[in-house]
Amino acid sequence: MRVLTLLVIAALLAAPSLGQASGGDDTEQLTINAKDLRKYFEPYIPGVKDCYGTNAQGREARGILRLELTIHRDGSVVRFGFKAPGVTGAALRRLDGCLRTLSEAWHFPVRRGFTTAIIPLQFVRTTAPGPKASTP
Repeated sequence: MRVLTLLVIAALLAAPSLGQASGGDDTEQLTINAKDLRKYFEPYIPGVKDCYGTNAQGREARGILRLELTIHRDGSVVRFGFKAPGVTGAALRRLDGCLRTLSEAWHFPVRRGFTTAIIPLQFVRTTAPGPKASTP
């Protein structure tokens, strides 16, 4: 059995924030800081992992996914893009459809300005230990 495991969430990079506060509910902040971006994106990781695992199954897929977001002042995603090295053709189109649908439900804290964020993810495909399935 193959299992897709989240290996690393390398770093979350957000546009520089002016007047960064410690809490995620500070609507006076200009943009979302990296700490808040991490906090608010964490619940969405399982869905992203499922999309990638289901749709990026070619040998060339490297397990790297880079989400590129522009987040509106109201916390919604207004521009969604991604890079998935090694994922091409129909698999890339399926991955795009899956991730784009998920991104429509993502919500981040309200800020005074737009936030540009890059969220790099890395996945590893492993073979789970255990008995191999036999064919009757």
